[in-house]
Amino acid sequence: MKVNLQLGAELDILTKDEARAALDGALANWQAEFARGRRYRRFSAQAAVVAGAITIGPGVAGDGLGPDEGFVWSVKRLTVSGFTATNDFVDLFLNDRSGTTLVEPGIAKVAGSTGGVRKWGSNQLVLQAGDRLLIAGAGLAVETTQLVVAGQTLEAPAALIWSL
Repeated sequence: MKVNLQLGAELDILTKDEARAALDGALANWQAEFARGRRYRRFSAQAAVVAGAITIGPGVAGDGLGPDEGFVWSVKRLTVSGFTATNDFVDLFLNDRSGTTLVEPGIAKVAGSTGGVRKWGSNQLVLQAGDRLLIAGAGLAVETTQLVVAGQTLEAPAALIWSL
């Protein structure tokens, strides 16, 4: 970029110390986020079953079912408990309830328990900032009054998504 300078014109540029302070502040923030690194994190949510149907997720009960801004999740385990009938099941979606966002269909009661479990390996279920898990079911047994969702995830700063 070329600039014509005129005599008597005033030019305001950063001093060496001002530039260093600005860069040091930005670098410190980045280093703190990077140093935090990866960590395992637990999450949970619950909701009442109404007329045999339930939704746990964004805007309902479960806004914490996804990473905060600037972070990513690799979901490792999801447990849904509270089923009363052997044919009760829910589906797992990403962000909204549509056929294109279905992640895991038919999370059902495991024999001898009141819940169902799904497990994923590295990079099989990755959520980025703004993504939220949504659990939905219909036709649940009348005796099923509340479901609880719990899970574990590996969380990392978005810049470290490659490390999940």
